[in-house]
Amino acid sequence: MSSAADDPCSVLCGAVLTSKGITVMLQSPYSPDLAPCNFLFQKVKLAMKGHHFESTEDIQRSVKQALNNIPQAAFQECYKQ
Repeated sequence: MSSAADDPCSVLCGAVLTSKGITVMLQSPYSPDLAPCNFLFQKVKLAMKGHHFESTEDIQRSVKQALNNIPQAAFQECYKQ
């Protein structure tokens, strides 16, 4: 398995950013700090599955509604984990 550092596009992007004085920080492919709140994406994805949207505003409204439907206790449990 190759890493992002071996990807020619990543190398080129890193070189361009560095040449412009932008600090490039390596990022691990997996961050355990983000894993517990993954449930948000799953709930939103399930709520939107099978729907077709006419506009970006419709998508935003649907995502907001899906997030508002998640009980506060679910958020609290996520952060306890």
